[in-house]
Amino acid sequence: MQTYAVYDKAVKWGKLIAITGGTQAAVQAMGLITGILIIRLLPMKEYAYYTIANTVLGTMMVLSDSGINNAIMSQGGPVWKDKQQLGTVLSTGLYLRRRFAVLSLCVSLPILLFFLIHQGAGWPTSLLIAAALVPAFTAGLSDSILEIPSRLHQDIKSLQVNQLLVGIGRFVLSILSLSIFPWTFISLLANGIPRIWGNVKLKQNAGRFADFSKPVDAAVNAEMLKMVKRIFPLTVYYAYSGQIVIWLVSLSGTAFAVAQIGALGRISMILNFFNVMFAIMVIPRFARLNADRNKLLKSFLMIMGGLLTFSVLIVLISWLFSPVILSVLGREYADLETALVLNMAGSSLAMISGAVYGIYSSRGWTIQPFFSIGINLLTVVAGITLLDVSNLKGVLIFNIIVAFAQFLVNTAFCGFKIFKTKHLASAS
Repeated sequence: MQTYAVYDKAVKWGKLIAITGGTQAAVQAMGLITGILIIRLLPMKEYAYYTIANTVLGTMMVLSDSGINNAIMSQGGPVWKDKQQLGTVLSTGLYLRRRFAVLSLCVSLPILLFFLIHQGAGWPTSLLIAAALVPAFTAGLSDSILEIPSRLHQDIKSLQVNQLLVGIGRFVLSILSLSIFPWTFISLLANGIPRIWGNVKLKQNAGRFADFSKPVDAAVNAEMLKMVKRIFPLTVYYAYSGQIVIWLVSLSGTAFAVAQIGALGRISMILNFFNVMFAIMVIPRFARLNADRNKLLKSFLMIMGGLLTFSVLIVLISWLFSPVILSVLGREYADLETALVLNMAGSSLAMISGAVYGIYSSRGWTIQPFFSIGINLLTVVAGITLLDVSNLKGVLIFNIIVAFAQFLVNTAFCGFKIFKTKHLASAS
């Protein structure tokens, strides 16, 4: 009977991976094609501005989240079957997210304007880019939260249909608009508008699992804030240090160098396929595991084995096929073979580190911020001191070192928390 149970479980996972992976591959392929299209249609200087704007957008999203998504997942996991309680958790989370969004806007927009002006964009262009960033930011405030009910209920199909339609919308708007108006702010609008439509559909679907009419709950709010406050210093630090490569190049390099980093980052988007699959299929299941050390450890080791194998494969493919991969970006980027491999190595380490952070955060575990920040800051200072970060290769090696340090910190912390969990003798 046990053999049949293992076989049934394997078949179930095989079907889920095939369905989820197939659709997600289409979603990520659409995103990658759209990204390459943007590289080819935008002049190099405009693409440098686009890279800076997207970097600041990513920072804004991290600041506006500040651990709220993880708090919702950790509180929503135990009540995922209760539509009313899950609705209360989501309503409270959305309320908190809006409050943090105001802070994020006030801090990040001046930084965006500074870097754009520093790279020669001029005030009219800079203000247009800042304004065009708002729709994408507004959509990003709620999309990840609205996906949580479907993820907890493993309603994968509806999530992926939504992502696919949004991806198609971005592609169509981008090719139609940039063919006529090859400007950064047009590209940003083409990115944000479809996501707003997608969020409307997400909320309709999430309404099957959660009651969004439930008011904000003071006790849930206090519990979320408790978790957010513990990791807020860490969030602020990593919101900016996580994009330190772009900041360094934007400050010391030319628009040409910024565009190169941005183009390499587009190739790294292939890892988004794995990130999304991981967030949909692995993190919710890890969040739902019983607090049993043996089960948690077994799952963690399996996850780490898969992450490391996938990362090695990605770097190897980048090394073997770098001329082919770079050819899709255009002739301006053809001489970046070594840079491509270094970039994929750093991105793979960052992916693993982020995945480990995601699984331990889903259980409400939070690392001591000053410990993590201290180690990362020492690594950053050592890297800047010992390496020449004024050139592309130096910056990418620096990025690998910083990502590796954070990978070690997150992995050690997750392992420590698992070993502190009690073993349930009755658990099978």
